[in-house]
Amino acid sequence: MYKVPGLYIENNSYFNHSVAFDNNFITAFIGITEKGPINKAIRIKSFNQFVEIFGGFTDYSYLPFSVNGYFNCGGKECAVIRIVHEENGISTSLKSKLIVNEINNREMFTIEALSCGSWGNNIGINLRYSNSLDLRKNQKKDLKINDIKIYFNIKYGDKTENFLNLSINPDHNDYFVQVINARSKFIKIKKQTDKICIPVEIFNKYLSKGSNGLIDLNEEDFIGRIKDYNNKTGLRIIENLDDVMLIVMPDVLSLYNKITDKNKAIEIINKIYKAAIEICEIKKDKIIIIDLPPVDDLNVLLKKIKDFNSKFACLFFPFIVIFNPLDKIKQSLIEIPCSAHAAGLISNYINNIKYNDSFSNKFLNQAVGINNRINSNDLKLLNEHGINSLKYIPVNGVKLWGLRTLSNKKSFRYISDTINMIKIKKALHKGLQWILFENISKILIKKIKRELSAFFQKLWLKGMLAGSKPKDAFYMICNENNNTIEDYENGIINIEIGVALTKPAEFVVINIRSNKEKIDIFDF
Repeated sequence: MYKVPGLYIENNSYFNHSVAFDNNFITAFIGITEKGPINKAIRIKSFNQFVEIFGGFTDYSYLPFSVNGYFNCGGKECAVIRIVHEENGISTSLKSKLIVNEINNREMFTIEALSCGSWGNNIGINLRYSNSLDLRKNQKKDLKINDIKIYFNIKYGDKTENFLNLSINPDHNDYFVQVINARSKFIKIKKQTDKICIPVEIFNKYLSKGSNGLIDLNEEDFIGRIKDYNNKTGLRIIENLDDVMLIVMPDVLSLYNKITDKNKAIEIINKIYKAAIEICEIKKDKIIIIDLPPVDDLNVLLKKIKDFNSKFACLFFPFIVIFNPLDKIKQSLIEIPCSAHAAGLISNYINNIKYNDSFSNKFLNQAVGINNRINSNDLKLLNEHGINSLKYIPVNGVKLWGLRTLSNKKSFRYISDTINMIKIKKALHKGLQWILFENISKILIKKIKRELSAFFQKLWLKGMLAGSKPKDAFYMICNENNNTIEDYENGIINIEIGVALTKPAEFVVINIRSNKEKIDIFDF
């Protein structure tokens, strides 16, 4: 084969085409934040990064507490989508502003907060001349524009930004507009004129007129709108995020708290969660984690909650109790939804290569109690409705006491079953793309069978599939029984796969169809 001695690298198509799991799925949070981009999915890898972009804890939103709990319970990465109320497709949230005049009392530029919200009203500005000249008295008539240097001091809470020796000359490397817009984490400057002007000095002035846009927040703002494929709001943004598997919306219950008519409030949260489930059912690769509001009479609530029969939804109850992070001495407690803390544990399972490592029966970090005592009758009632309860164990904390979906199907009774099928489906879709570029032959069919068998045998050996033998754990059909000569002539390959998730030989069927243009994986 090789005529010259040396080291040669050969491409082995078997290994290049092998089907494998992607363990990089994340959780999406949709809700209310203090600041940050609106209706954009921002990737977050730590709570400190969340605070920098979206702000800290507030008394009008559960989301910051939830994101903090998610990371404390093992979550590694998430996407955060901030929502506000929109009127006719336009955000009602406003940026804080401060207009700065030049020395002749004409508008020179506007200082704006980086993002919308009342948070910007707490941004303080000091603008002074860096030199000792009193420009208003024109002490030096021959003063050149490059001789004038200004100093910006920006304060927000306990944080301060200082910019020294900035120029008012647009052609200068230290032009104040350019430098501040590139470096400040709080403000942005918009020029009102192209003329070179000298700004007046500012002493401890604050930006104003910023608003959160939450007064008329409603269910449509959570559900979202589709303007075009790349211009969506609310939940609709999730449709474009392929690596999102879990969806958490704790501020649905912030909306519930605002509505005085609780019957109407329950109808509204039902509508939001129904829309979320519909998206998950269509995409077939996402799971919505639902929270129930705190109530005195559980029977009354469950009668009004509609049946969310879906393998792509799960529900947790009740709220958890944590130390209030807004209280610096940590003597007060607050009650928050538990969905994000549960999502932190579940995401560890999703991205864990140890398939038999369960995320059930584990404690929720931060939780020191629950806000509803659950007795045996309550527990029975919750189980009948497929609701996962929490159990408080004195001294130890709060434990997840059930991890079921809201599906009536036995094969998808547990969240882990849905997660595993989503991961299998995505692995197959990604790992079989190479088939589209191959000519159909007996060799190709054998190759497909070999690679799929290796993939499922690996899952079985790691404990993900049930059964003491491979034949009880999975089967595969790709022959003349489900492929005709006409199919092959048209470039079509049909593959039927059955996997046993919970019991040996009780298979969930996956149908794959390759047609030279794309690979379709049908409902499981």
